[in-house]
Amino acid sequence: VEQEENSVSVLSKNIIEGDFFETDSEDSVVVGRSIADDLDGRTDDGKSIEVDSKVEITTSAGRLREYTVVGITDTKNVVSNRYVYFSRKETENLLSLSDEVSGYVIKVDTVKNIVAVKDEINNLKLPIHVYSWDEQALYIQDIINTFSVVSNLINAISLFAAATVMFVVISINTERKRKEIATLRSLGTDASFIIAFFIAEAIVYTLSGMLVGAPLFYAIHRHFATKPLILVLGDLRTVINFNLIFWSALLFFVITLVAGIYPAWRAAKKVPIRILWRG
Repeated sequence: VEQEENSVSVLSKNIIEGDFFETDSEDSVVVGRSIADDLDGRTDDGKSIEVDSKVEITTSAGRLREYTVVGITDTKNVVSNRYVYFSRKETENLLSLSDEVSGYVIKVDTVKNIVAVKDEINNLKLPIHVYSWDEQALYIQDIINTFSVVSNLINAISLFAAATVMFVVISINTERKRKEIATLRSLGTDASFIIAFFIAEAIVYTLSGMLVGAPLFYAIHRHFATKPLILVLGDLRTVINFNLIFWSALLFFVITLVAGIYPAWRAAKKVPIRILWRG
């Protein structure tokens, strides 16, 4: 039973106390973490009903029966954590059915195949309704979209901060090297050469920041992989998306480079005598 459940869901994999159904028992149940919490003390008080405790369950048909709690599962889902799970045999007894099912759960290899599998099933013209996971749990997609907005906002602020720092650094460097700039301009050095010099300096700073940031992010990623931040809605882990990393690094490179061009251009275009007069 546990092996079959593992193939399509995380119920048995996320048992936090006790065990999943070892046999097709008719007198035992597995309860979600929220239900276990409600059955002992107050909600969210940190206390839960203990494994091997007896509970009385009344069905919608009015049937009352006592069961033994053999396990508590925490799926990190606010809905499924409020469910009570019966074995297949006891479910058939409660529904007065035998060798019949009310639904199938299909697990695909990758998210990209969900739409294709759904279309294939619909093409069979069976008298059934087919739903993908996001259609059954729209609130999860809303949560993902909310996190995406926050993430994009953080990225925008980070890029703005990086551009500001680069602008300030190049501005300070051009100010410190104004005598050298004036001397080069007096000797006939083209302004484009001076601009290129400071652009090269900006590139070095940008690449250095990327080389320092990459191992730092990977260290953070490894930390969250082994010790995720436990939240009500699930365990928070970082994900390495190489496509996103590439475009973020490219955008970071371009923005910081552009931020360094203006102070370099401003310094190179000044008349040498004006540069020295400030000194």
